[in-house]
This record gives sequence, structure tokens and C-alpha cells, in this order.
Amino acid sequence: MSQPKEYWIKKLDLQPHPKEDKGFFRETYRDEYTVTGRTNEQRNASTVIYFLHDSDQLTDESTFFKVQHTEMIHWYHGSPLTLYYIDEKERKMKKVELGVEEFHFPFPKETWFTRVCEVPDSYSLIGCTVSPGFDFKDLQTTAFKNL
Repeated sequence: MSQPKEYWIKKLDLQPHPKEDKGFFRETYRDEYTVTGRTNEQRNASTVIYFLHDSDQLTDESTFFKVQHTEMIHWYHGSPLTLYYIDEKERKMKKVELGVEEFHFPFPKETWFTRVCEVPDSYSLIGCTVSPGFDFKDLQTTAFKNL
């Protein structure tokens, strides 16, 4: 990697994520245009964040997330990022690796997922786009062992 993670944290003004202890983020875009959400509320049409993941491993304590709308993950820099998600129809865990052959992946709405940079002493810099826009009140989290 050409730059240490501290370079990106400073350059992009990333802050610790309130729901994940191995990540830093910053919202960079909140669309002015509003749309009617799934529960008839007005919300921004889309939002975008940067997210930097420190190296980690998937464990029973890993945080899984669920949002109410589609979340697109875009890989930008660093080590590959492994995405794990629960396929509700098949009731099994699936995974996708970004930064090797794939560079973005959409998690469908209401899907439990997590993102892990599994390369030791490394990081992954990604972006997340949510449409309609993200709102923390929609975010659900739980430990992997609870799924």
C-alpha cells in the first residue's frame, strides 16, 4: 500500500464510526432532492460516505448491519475487502471479495451484512451509497452470533 491508513483518515477527515470499533467514516454527499421512502416519509434521494476498515477477522462478535434500503459498496484503495451477507431465501452466509475482480456490490434492502478487511496489518478504503438516503434511525446492528 502506498499510504498508511492515517494518511487517508486525515486527508478525508474521517471520524470513528459510532457502531463499529474498527472503522472510520465521513458522509460526503446528501442529495438535496427528496423522495418518499418506504414508510411514506420524505428522505434524501441518496447519501454517500467514505469508510476505512482496519484489518480484522470475522468472529462471533463481529457486527452485522441491516439498513432499510439498498446499500452499494464501492472499493477504492488498500487491501481487498470481504463482504459477508445472509441470503434470506437460502438461509446461508455468502461472501464477495472487493478489490480483486469485483469493485462494487449492492446489498439488497433489509439484508444482514458485514464488511471485513482480512489482510493482517492492513486497511480497505471504500465508499457506501444508500438510496433512498441513509438515516441512522434505520440502522440495525447485532453480533454475528445472534443471527
